[in-house]
Amino acid sequence: MKAKTYKITAPAMRLRSGLRAPKTELKVVYYERQVGVPWAVMRPLVACAFRHVQREGFKDLKVNFIDRNRNNVSLLYLHKSGRGWWGRNMGVRSRVFIGHLHTKPWQTTYPKFRDMPVFWHKDWKEHVVGLMAHELFHRWQPGTGKNAEFMCEMVEWDAIDAYRKQQGYVFVPPATAEHLEPVLKIA
Repeated sequence: MKAKTYKITAPAMRLRSGLRAPKTELKVVYYERQVGVPWAVMRPLVACAFRHVQREGFKDLKVNFIDRNRNNVSLLYLHKSGRGWWGRNMGVRSRVFIGHLHTKPWQTTYPKFRDMPVFWHKDWKEHVVGLMAHELFHRWQPGTGKNAEFMCEMVEWDAIDAYRKQQGYVFVPPATAEHLEPVLKIA
């Protein structure tokens, strides 16, 4: 299956202190036939996650963020997965594996550590935005291990919230446990 490569840009940003970050770019290698979702539907989701991560990275890491963006263009690979939703980050390359495209609310958590936050996704679109933001932010998070994963989980939650605001809705998780479906997410 042949993949196509697309580009997403985030605008130049400026902090109140006057520090200015350049326009940034993300190259997306998308396996459209594998995933089964047209690029026209996937593009706004990728753009929302990428722009959110760029804002967070610039706000938190400032000069380090600018230097790393000048030297490298981030790469994101979007694949279909037969074993659930998960991702992997390898420096400037991030891979996101998309599982079942669910339309019902779905609860996820990071399985490696016990006290990670639990997230509800309204549908697969929120799930994609969150997982992409998590994997892309690994480029900026400090260190490794539990603290780094926790920081990426918080960025994931913020990206999902930003997507909901952009779409103009508020999501209230279901009160029953019938929608609970375990999800594997490896980072």
